[in-house]
Amino acid sequence: MPLRTAAETRALCYKTIGVDPNEVAQFPRLSYTVKAFGGKSSVLEHLRSSSSITARRFIEVYDDIMLPAIVRRTLSLEAFCVAAKVTSEQFRFALSQAALEKSQFEGSIKAATVHPAIVAKSSELALEGDIDHVTLNMKHMGFLPLPKGSQVSVNVNANANANAAAQSATVVAPSPENTIRGLVNRFNLTPKTQQLLPDAKEVVPLDMGRVAESEYVESEEDSFTAQDTWSDE
Repeated sequence: MPLRTAAETRALCYKTIGVDPNEVAQFPRLSYTVKAFGGKSSVLEHLRSSSSITARRFIEVYDDIMLPAIVRRTLSLEAFCVAAKVTSEQFRFALSQAALEKSQFEGSIKAATVHPAIVAKSSELALEGDIDHVTLNMKHMGFLPLPKGSQVSVNVNANANANAAAQSATVVAPSPENTIRGLVNRFNLTPKTQQLLPDAKEVVPLDMGRVAESEYVESEEDSFTAQDTWSDE
């Protein structure tokens, strides 16, 4: 049986994970990222220890137990990103988050491991009369109050009172419709309501060009009654 060429083997590997080689060729290169993290094995170690969705999706494709080992040896990480539908930005972010979580965890473990030795050394210096370590030990044991962090106090009541005063000082003018309705209700009075109002001292006629008959006052020379007759008759 003739051996396959490198090109045929690569094409078969692409077919195995269901990836088009052209998509892999257009995918952004990850060589700089892999080099910054110490190589391919270190990158895979970080991703395998991460619980992010991107890392789990990539590892699910890369560590598939049904996948032949030759596929992982032949294809690049870009090909598995295409197969897992993971972009280069998502891959780098998941990798950096995994590295951050790992370093924080390792730092916590180291701090917890050396903490007893630090306390022992601090207690030794405190017994020798070092006032700083004496104070630190007293604070650690709760005999002295620990300093509070910076606090921001917001006077909510003062702001609320200021807003209430500003609102009470503001007078809202009535709408034109309410003003017109009030004038109509004021001058369209019922006879019973008119009796309750005081008599007006001065009446201004509505039409200044005409004089009402009830307001016309005749002089003594022009006034006569129904019984008056003409003198020549």
